[in-house]
Amino acid sequence: MATSASGTTKAVVEAIEHARKHRALTVAITATPDSPVTQVADHALFVDLPNLERSPGIRTYQASLLGMLLTALRLAETRTPACPADRLREELTGLAYAVEATARAVRDRCRRVPGAPLQKHQTLISLRSPRPVCSPHG
Repeated sequence: MATSASGTTKAVVEAIEHARKHRALTVAITATPDSPVTQVADHALFVDLPNLERSPGIRTYQASLLGMLLTALRLAETRTPACPADRLREELTGLAYAVEATARAVRDRCRRVPGAPLQKHQTLISLRSPRPVCSPHG
């Protein structure tokens, strides 16, 4: 299983080619149909990446991770009758609400960070507190 949102990452294409040379079944996870990774992989899984705020690498990583989680869940579901697939899918869906709530809770504080002096070790977001916070003071 290989992932490249653009579908053009040379190292990913090479990794798929290498795996195929060794007779491995390959699956590309990408947001770009008809890309180099889909052309060299045996199968492709497409992940829709809506055009939202810029966040280089973050959305693509999250989409790829979600694609891999759902693939693993489906494989487990087909091989293990007792797999709690529906419950796990609901849990994954619920994470979207938690992420959105966290983003809303820290948005204003995070906007103040660029003007604050940086310290060597600075905590911007703390997930340990019941309510995640973004602090310019670490």
